[in-house]
Amino acid sequence: MKLEYANPESVNINSLGLSKIEELTQKAMEDKITAGLNMIVVRYGKIVYHKSFGKLNLSENSPSAPLDALYSVRSVSKPITGVIIMALYEQGLLDINDSVQKYIPEFQAEGKDAVKIHHLLTHTTGMCDEDMERYINENKDNFTFPGVIPTYLNSVKNRKEHLKWWLLSLRAPLTKPTGKEMSYCNTGYNILGFIIKIVTGKSISIYAKEHLFKPLGMNDTSYVKSASQIAGRVIERIPPEGQKISWMNSLGCFNRMSGCCSVSTTAYDLAIFGQMLLNKGEYDGKRILSEHSIELITTNQIPGVPAVYGSETFTEAAWGLGFNIQGVQSNYPTNKAYSHGGYAGSFLLIDPVLDLIIVTLKALNGDFTKDFGGLNEAVVDACTDYDDLKTR
Repeated sequence: MKLEYANPESVNINSLGLSKIEELTQKAMEDKITAGLNMIVVRYGKIVYHKSFGKLNLSENSPSAPLDALYSVRSVSKPITGVIIMALYEQGLLDINDSVQKYIPEFQAEGKDAVKIHHLLTHTTGMCDEDMERYINENKDNFTFPGVIPTYLNSVKNRKEHLKWWLLSLRAPLTKPTGKEMSYCNTGYNILGFIIKIVTGKSISIYAKEHLFKPLGMNDTSYVKSASQIAGRVIERIPPEGQKISWMNSLGCFNRMSGCCSVSTTAYDLAIFGQMLLNKGEYDGKRILSEHSIELITTNQIPGVPAVYGSETFTEAAWGLGFNIQGVQSNYPTNKAYSHGGYAGSFLLIDPVLDLIIVTLKALNGDFTKDFGGLNEAVVDACTDYDDLKTR
Protein backbone atom coordinates (compact mmCIF):
# COMPACT_ATOMS: atom_id res chain seq x y z
CA MET A 1 0.00 0.00 0.00
CA LYS A 2 1.23 3.47 -0.93
CA LEU A 3 -0.21 6.75 0.30
CA GLU A 4 -2.68 8.55 -1.95
CA TYR A 5 -5.08 11.43 -1.46
CA ALA A 6 -8.81 10.87 -0.97
CA ASN A 7 -12.00 12.45 0.34
CA PRO A 8 -12.43 12.13 4.15
CA GLU A 9 -15.91 10.64 3.82
CA SER A 10 -14.49 7.78 1.71
CA VAL A 11 -12.75 6.48 4.85
CA ASN A 12 -15.52 7.27 7.35
CA ILE A 13 -14.21 10.65 8.47
CA ASN A 14 -16.51 13.64 8.73
CA SER A 15 -14.99 16.63 6.89
CA LEU A 16 -16.86 19.07 9.09
CA GLY A 17 -15.30 17.50 12.18
CA LEU A 18 -11.81 18.16 10.80
CA SER A 19 -12.56 21.89 10.67
CA LYS A 20 -11.90 21.94 14.42
CA ILE A 21 -8.19 21.65 13.56
CA GLU A 22 -8.18 25.03 11.85
CA GLU A 23 -10.13 26.63 14.70
CA LEU A 24 -7.65 25.40 17.32
CA THR A 25 -4.60 26.32 15.24
CA GLN A 26 -5.80 29.81 14.33
CA LYS A 27 -6.43 30.59 18.00
CA ALA A 28 -2.96 29.27 18.95
CA MET A 29 -1.37 31.52 16.33
CA GLU A 30 -3.39 34.53 17.53
CA ASP A 31 -2.19 33.79 21.07
CA LYS A 32 1.38 33.56 19.71
CA ILE A 33 1.77 30.02 21.02
CA THR A 34 2.84 28.81 17.59
CA ALA A 35 4.02 30.40 14.36
CA GLY A 36 2.37 27.69 12.32
CA LEU A 37 1.53 24.04 11.91
CA ASN A 38 1.68 21.28 9.32
CA MET A 39 -0.68 18.37 9.76
CA ILE A 40 -1.53 15.15 7.95
CA VAL A 41 -4.30 12.66 8.67
CA VAL A 42 -4.12 9.24 7.00
CA ARG A 43 -6.77 6.54 7.20
CA TYR A 44 -6.70 3.19 5.40
CA GLY A 45 -3.69 4.48 3.47
CA LYS A 46 -5.56 7.56 2.23
CA ILE A 47 -4.42 11.09 3.01
CA VAL A 48 -7.65 12.87 3.89
CA TYR A 49 -6.17 15.97 5.50
CA HIS A 50 -2.92 17.74 4.66
CA LYS A 51 -2.65 21.41 5.47
CA SER A 52 -0.06 23.99 6.43
CA PHE A 53 -0.87 26.99 8.64
CA GLY A 54 1.04 30.18 9.28
CA LYS A 55 3.56 32.23 7.34
CA LEU A 56 7.07 31.34 6.30
CA ASN A 57 8.67 34.17 8.28
CA LEU A 58 7.83 37.01 10.66
CA SER A 59 7.84 39.80 8.07
CA GLU A 60 4.56 41.51 7.23
CA ASN A 61 4.65 40.43 3.59
CA SER A 62 5.79 36.88 4.21
CA PRO A 63 4.49 34.12 1.93
CA SER A 64 2.43 31.35 3.48
CA ALA A 65 4.24 28.41 5.06
CA PRO A 66 4.73 25.73 2.38
CA LEU A 67 2.93 22.40 2.47
CA ASP A 68 6.34 20.70 2.44
CA ALA A 69 7.72 22.77 5.33
CA LEU A 70 10.72 21.20 7.07
CA TYR A 71 10.70 20.55 10.80
CA SER A 72 13.31 19.29 13.20
CA VAL A 73 11.17 16.64 14.89
CA ARG A 74 13.55 16.18 17.83
CA SER A 75 12.57 13.08 19.87
CA VAL A 76 10.38 11.65 17.12
CA SER A 77 13.84 10.60 15.92
CA LYS A 78 13.82 7.86 18.59
CA PRO A 79 11.31 5.53 16.86
CA ILE A 80 13.42 5.85 13.71
CA THR A 81 16.47 4.76 15.70
CA GLY A 82 14.44 1.85 17.06
CA VAL A 83 13.52 0.71 13.55
CA ILE A 84 17.18 0.85 12.45
CA ILE A 85 18.31 -1.16 15.47
CA MET A 86 15.70 -3.83 14.76
CA ALA A 87 16.76 -3.97 11.10
CA LEU A 88 20.34 -4.63 12.24
CA TYR A 89 18.99 -7.27 14.64
CA GLU A 90 17.25 -9.02 11.75
CA GLN A 91 20.49 -8.93 9.74
CA GLY A 92 22.37 -10.59 12.60
CA LEU A 93 24.65 -7.60 13.16
CA LEU A 94 23.56 -7.27 16.78
CA ASP A 95 21.26 -8.82 19.36
CA ILE A 96 19.00 -6.59 21.44
CA ASN A 97 19.85 -8.80 24.41
CA ASP A 98 23.57 -8.11 23.99
CA SER A 99 25.37 -6.13 26.67
CA VAL A 100 26.13 -2.55 25.68
CA GLN A 101 29.71 -3.17 26.83
CA LYS A 102 30.11 -5.72 24.02
CA TYR A 103 30.07 -2.80 21.58
CA ILE A 104 31.21 0.07 23.79
CA PRO A 105 33.81 -1.08 26.36
CA GLU A 106 34.03 2.51 27.65
CA PHE A 107 30.49 2.13 29.03
CA GLN A 108 31.80 1.50 32.53
CA ALA A 109 30.49 1.94 36.08
CA GLU A 110 29.11 -0.33 38.77
CA GLY A 111 26.19 -2.37 37.42
CA LYS A 112 26.61 -1.30 33.79
CA ASP A 113 27.60 -4.81 32.73
CA ALA A 114 23.90 -5.68 33.12
CA VAL A 115 22.71 -2.98 30.69
CA LYS A 116 21.57 -4.43 27.38
CA ILE A 117 20.53 -2.83 24.08
CA HIS A 118 16.94 -3.71 25.03
CA HIS A 119 17.27 -1.47 28.09
CA LEU A 120 18.48 1.43 25.94
CA LEU A 121 15.45 1.03 23.67
CA THR A 122 12.98 0.93 26.57
CA HIS A 123 14.62 3.63 28.74
CA THR A 124 15.17 1.11 31.55
CA THR A 125 18.98 1.28 31.82
CA GLY A 126 18.93 3.03 35.18
CA MET A 127 20.62 6.07 33.61
CA CYS A 128 19.33 9.58 34.21
CA ASP A 129 20.28 12.51 31.95
CA GLU A 130 20.20 15.03 34.79
CA ASP A 131 22.39 12.90 37.07
CA MET A 132 24.88 12.28 34.25
CA GLU A 133 25.07 16.03 33.60
CA ARG A 134 25.82 16.57 37.28
CA TYR A 135 28.53 13.90 37.23
CA ILE A 136 30.13 15.45 34.14
CA ASN A 137 30.19 18.93 35.67
CA GLU A 138 31.75 17.59 38.86
CA ASN A 139 34.52 15.70 37.04
CA LYS A 140 35.31 17.63 33.84
CA ASP A 141 38.03 19.83 35.36
CA ASN A 142 40.10 16.82 36.45
CA PHE A 143 39.45 14.73 33.35
CA THR A 144 42.37 13.18 31.46
CA PHE A 145 41.86 12.08 27.86
CA PRO A 146 42.78 8.46 27.10
CA GLY A 147 45.64 7.75 24.72
CA VAL A 148 43.32 6.21 22.12
CA ILE A 149 39.97 7.77 21.25
CA PRO A 150 37.26 5.30 20.15
CA THR A 151 36.61 5.58 16.40
CA TYR A 152 32.83 5.94 16.91
CA LEU A 153 33.61 9.33 18.49
CA ASN A 154 35.52 10.59 15.44
CA SER A 155 32.78 13.11 14.68
CA VAL A 156 33.60 14.94 17.93
CA LYS A 157 37.31 14.09 18.11
CA ASN A 158 38.42 17.62 17.27
CA ARG A 159 35.93 19.28 19.62
CA LYS A 160 37.54 18.66 22.98
CA GLU A 161 34.62 19.76 25.16
CA HIS A 162 32.17 17.55 23.27
CA LEU A 163 34.58 14.63 23.40
CA LYS A 164 35.12 15.12 27.12
CA TRP A 165 31.35 15.24 27.65
CA TRP A 166 30.81 11.92 25.87
CA LEU A 167 33.68 10.07 27.52
CA LEU A 168 32.51 11.22 30.94
CA SER A 169 28.88 10.36 30.19
CA LEU A 170 29.92 6.80 29.38
CA ARG A 171 31.66 6.59 32.78
CA ALA A 172 28.78 8.11 34.74
CA PRO A 173 27.24 5.85 37.39
CA LEU A 174 23.73 4.48 37.13
CA THR A 175 21.01 6.26 39.09
CA LYS A 176 18.76 3.22 39.53
CA PRO A 177 19.16 -0.56 39.15
CA THR A 178 18.79 -1.65 35.54
CA GLY A 179 15.35 -2.85 34.45
CA LYS A 180 13.49 -1.72 37.58
CA GLU A 181 12.11 1.60 36.38
CA MET A 182 11.61 3.48 33.14
CA SER A 183 13.26 6.89 33.12
CA TYR A 184 13.19 8.68 29.75
CA CYS A 185 16.82 9.07 28.74
CA ASN A 186 18.14 10.91 25.69
CA THR A 187 21.69 9.67 26.26
CA GLY A 188 20.55 6.07 25.86
CA TYR A 189 19.39 6.74 22.31
CA ASN A 190 22.59 8.59 21.49
CA ILE A 191 24.44 5.47 22.59
CA LEU A 192 22.23 3.46 20.21
CA GLY A 193 23.42 5.81 17.47
CA PHE A 194 27.02 4.94 18.36
CA ILE A 195 26.21 1.23 18.22
CA ILE A 196 24.73 1.67 14.74
CA LYS A 197 28.00 3.25 13.62
CA ILE A 198 30.09 0.54 15.28
CA VAL A 199 28.28 -2.43 13.67
CA THR A 200 27.72 -0.89 10.22
CA GLY A 201 30.83 1.28 9.85
CA LYS A 202 28.56 4.16 8.82
CA SER A 203 27.13 7.12 10.69
CA ILE A 204 23.47 6.91 11.61
CA SER A 205 22.87 9.67 9.05
CA ILE A 206 24.33 7.73 6.13
CA TYR A 207 22.94 4.36 7.18
CA ALA A 208 19.41 5.72 7.68
CA LYS A 209 19.48 7.43 4.28
CA GLU A 210 20.64 4.29 2.45
CA HIS A 211 18.54 1.68 4.23
CA LEU A 212 15.43 3.51 5.43
CA PHE A 213 14.73 6.96 4.01
CA LYS A 214 15.69 6.30 0.38
CA PRO A 215 13.91 2.91 0.07
CA LEU A 216 10.73 4.39 1.55
CA GLY A 217 10.85 7.50 -0.62
CA MET A 218 11.26 9.78 2.39
CA ASN A 219 13.16 12.19 0.19
CA ASP A 220 13.02 15.20 2.52
CA THR A 221 14.17 13.31 5.62
CA SER A 222 17.74 13.42 6.90
CA TYR A 223 19.98 14.20 9.85
CA VAL A 224 22.15 16.74 8.08
CA LYS A 225 20.91 19.56 5.84
CA SER A 226 22.73 22.45 4.24
CA ALA A 227 21.70 26.10 4.37
CA SER A 228 20.40 25.88 0.80
CA GLN A 229 18.28 22.83 1.63
CA ILE A 230 16.40 24.54 4.44
CA ALA A 231 16.09 27.95 2.77
CA GLY A 232 12.44 28.88 2.24
CA ARG A 233 11.15 25.74 3.93
CA VAL A 234 11.48 26.36 7.68
CA ILE A 235 8.83 28.41 9.47
CA GLU A 236 10.42 31.25 11.42
CA ARG A 237 9.44 31.05 15.08
CA ILE A 238 9.21 33.91 17.54
CA PRO A 239 12.46 33.55 19.53
CA PRO A 240 12.67 33.29 23.32
CA GLU A 241 12.77 36.61 25.11
CA GLY A 242 16.18 38.26 24.84
CA GLN A 243 17.27 36.22 21.81
CA LYS A 244 17.44 37.37 18.18
CA ILE A 245 16.61 34.03 16.61
CA SER A 246 14.94 30.83 17.74
CA TRP A 247 17.46 28.00 17.89
CA MET A 248 14.87 25.90 16.03
CA ASN A 249 15.52 28.12 12.99
CA SER A 250 19.30 27.86 13.09
CA LEU A 251 21.35 25.74 10.69
CA GLY A 252 22.80 23.92 13.71
CA CYS A 253 19.36 22.53 14.49
CA PHE A 254 19.32 20.86 11.06
CA ASN A 255 22.92 19.71 11.03
CA ARG A 256 23.45 17.12 13.77
CA MET A 257 23.88 13.35 13.98
CA SER A 258 22.26 11.75 16.97
CA GLY A 259 20.13 8.70 17.65
CA CYS A 260 18.14 10.80 20.06
CA CYS A 261 16.81 13.92 18.39
CA SER A 262 18.38 14.97 15.08
CA VAL A 263 15.99 13.99 12.28
CA SER A 264 14.43 16.73 10.17
CA THR A 265 11.53 15.89 7.90
CA THR A 266 8.13 16.85 6.52
CA ALA A 267 4.67 15.78 7.60
CA TYR A 268 4.32 13.78 4.39
CA ASP A 269 7.56 11.84 4.93
CA LEU A 270 6.65 11.10 8.53
CA ALA A 271 3.28 9.79 7.32
CA ILE A 272 5.17 7.39 5.02
CA PHE A 273 7.12 6.13 8.03
CA GLY A 274 3.86 5.64 9.94
CA GLN A 275 2.25 3.79 7.04
CA MET A 276 5.25 1.44 6.82
CA LEU A 277 4.59 0.54 10.46
CA LEU A 278 0.85 0.08 9.86
CA ASN A 279 1.71 -2.09 6.83
CA LYS A 280 3.70 -4.30 9.24
CA GLY A 281 7.12 -3.38 7.91
CA GLU A 282 6.51 -2.80 4.21
CA TYR A 283 5.75 0.21 2.02
CA ASP A 284 5.32 0.46 -1.75
CA GLY A 285 6.90 -2.95 -2.30
CA LYS A 286 9.92 -2.23 -0.05
CA ARG A 287 10.21 -4.36 3.08
CA ILE A 288 12.05 -2.65 5.91
CA LEU A 289 11.27 -5.01 8.79
CA SER A 290 9.50 -8.30 9.44
CA GLU A 291 6.02 -8.37 10.95
CA HIS A 292 7.54 -9.85 14.11
CA SER A 293 9.89 -6.90 14.59
CA ILE A 294 7.04 -4.44 14.06
CA GLU A 295 5.10 -6.29 16.74
CA LEU A 296 8.01 -5.92 19.17
CA ILE A 297 8.47 -2.23 18.39
CA THR A 298 4.80 -1.34 18.79
CA THR A 299 3.73 -3.37 21.84
CA ASN A 300 4.61 -3.00 25.50
CA GLN A 301 8.00 -4.64 26.14
CA ILE A 302 8.25 -3.77 29.85
CA PRO A 303 4.96 -4.90 31.42
CA GLY A 304 4.65 -4.07 35.10
CA VAL A 305 7.60 -1.67 35.08
CA PRO A 306 6.78 1.75 36.62
CA ALA A 307 7.97 5.06 35.22
CA VAL A 308 9.09 8.44 36.49
CA TYR A 309 9.02 11.46 34.19
CA GLY A 310 9.87 14.78 35.80
CA SER A 311 7.60 15.11 38.82
CA GLU A 312 5.13 12.51 37.51
CA THR A 313 5.01 8.83 38.49
CA PHE A 314 3.22 6.14 36.49
CA THR A 315 2.39 2.69 37.86
CA GLU A 316 3.20 1.16 34.47
CA ALA A 317 5.46 2.69 31.85
CA ALA A 318 4.02 0.90 28.77
CA TRP A 319 6.88 1.31 26.30
CA GLY A 320 7.80 -0.55 23.12
CA LEU A 321 11.14 -0.46 21.31
CA GLY A 322 11.01 3.25 20.54
CA PHE A 323 7.33 4.06 21.04
CA ASN A 324 5.04 5.06 23.89
CA ILE A 325 2.34 2.38 24.01
CA GLN A 326 -1.30 2.77 25.01
CA GLY A 327 -1.01 0.39 27.96
CA VAL A 328 -2.83 1.69 31.01
CA GLN A 329 -3.04 5.22 29.67
CA SER A 330 -6.52 6.54 28.99
CA ASN A 331 -5.75 9.35 26.56
CA TYR A 332 -5.27 7.15 23.49
CA PRO A 333 -7.98 6.41 20.90
CA THR A 334 -7.85 2.60 21.31
CA ASN A 335 -5.89 -0.01 23.24
CA LYS A 336 -3.55 -0.70 20.31
CA ALA A 337 -2.39 2.87 19.68
CA TYR A 338 1.24 4.01 19.97
CA SER A 339 2.95 7.36 19.62
CA HIS A 340 5.97 9.58 20.17
CA GLY A 341 6.29 13.31 20.64
CA GLY A 342 9.20 15.68 20.20
CA TYR A 343 10.42 18.89 21.81
CA ALA A 344 8.99 22.10 20.39
CA GLY A 345 5.93 20.64 18.74
CA SER A 346 6.22 17.37 16.78
CA PHE A 347 3.96 14.36 17.32
CA LEU A 348 3.27 11.06 15.58
CA LEU A 349 0.24 8.97 16.57
CA ILE A 350 -0.56 5.60 15.00
CA ASP A 351 -3.65 3.53 15.75
CA PRO A 352 -3.91 0.08 14.10
CA VAL A 353 -7.50 -0.45 15.25
CA LEU A 354 -8.70 2.71 13.52
CA ASP A 355 -6.06 2.29 10.76
CA LEU A 356 -5.19 5.90 11.47
CA ILE A 357 -2.04 8.03 11.34
CA ILE A 358 -1.90 11.59 12.66
CA VAL A 359 1.22 13.68 12.07
CA THR A 360 1.28 17.03 13.84
CA LEU A 361 4.24 19.38 13.38
CA LYS A 362 3.89 22.63 15.33
CA ALA A 363 6.23 25.61 15.08
CA LEU A 364 5.94 26.52 18.76
CA ASN A 365 7.21 29.95 19.75
CA GLY A 366 9.74 31.05 22.35
CA ASP A 367 8.63 29.28 25.51
CA PHE A 368 8.30 25.69 24.26
CA THR A 369 6.40 24.66 27.40
CA LYS A 370 3.41 26.54 25.97
CA ASP A 371 1.46 24.21 23.73
CA PHE A 372 -2.09 23.61 22.58
CA GLY A 373 -4.11 20.42 22.39
CA GLY A 374 -7.32 19.08 20.96
CA LEU A 375 -5.99 18.26 17.48
CA ASN A 376 -5.81 14.48 17.83
CA GLU A 377 -9.16 14.44 19.62
CA ALA A 378 -10.75 16.38 16.76
CA VAL A 379 -9.55 13.78 14.26
CA VAL A 380 -10.72 10.82 16.34
CA ASP A 381 -14.10 12.45 16.99
CA ALA A 382 -14.45 12.92 13.22
CA CYS A 383 -14.14 9.16 12.66
CA THR A 384 -17.79 8.21 12.21
CA ASP A 385 -17.15 4.53 13.00
CA TYR A 386 -15.07 5.19 16.12
CA ASP A 387 -17.70 3.93 18.58
CA ASP A 388 -17.94 0.63 16.70
CA LEU A 389 -14.18 0.09 16.57
CA LYS A 390 -12.78 1.45 19.83
CA THR A 391 -13.47 -1.65 21.93
CA ARG A 392 -11.82 -4.09 19.53
